[in-house]
Amino acid sequence: MKIQERTTNGDGRASFSIRLPTVPGVFALHAVADGDGSSAVAYAWVLPKGTHFAVSDIDGTLTTSDAEILKQTILGVLHGSYVPDAYPAAPDLTWAEVARNRIPLYLTGRPFLLKTVTSEWLWGQGMAFGPV
Repeated sequence: MKIQERTTNGDGRASFSIRLPTVPGVFALHAVADGDGSSAVAYAWVLPKGTHFAVSDIDGTLTTSDAEILKQTILGVLHGSYVPDAYPAAPDLTWAEVARNRIPLYLTGRPFLLKTVTSEWLWGQGMAFGPV
């Protein structure tokens, strides 16, 4: 179902204003470009009052070094891919917080253009799902 149609600006971005459900949940929002059919997904989190989060940085906290983002960016361009090294217990830590009824919230200084790569890395490593 098409909800809104927008034209992108000079940077290829478009903005939307939507009304979120009033019931708690995680809602997938899909955007599709009419021109080439490319798409993007975002998640809207509607949470009840009193929800608790477990906040974690990514680079140097879940990854073994702050330099992992640089390796991923540079080696990804030069060689096609690089998977940042995660601490072996990092996924277990995120799931332990879920078991404590906390939602993992991933903070990062990574640029917006790496949002998809970052999310794919988190879920590919087995981290618990949460906002990035």
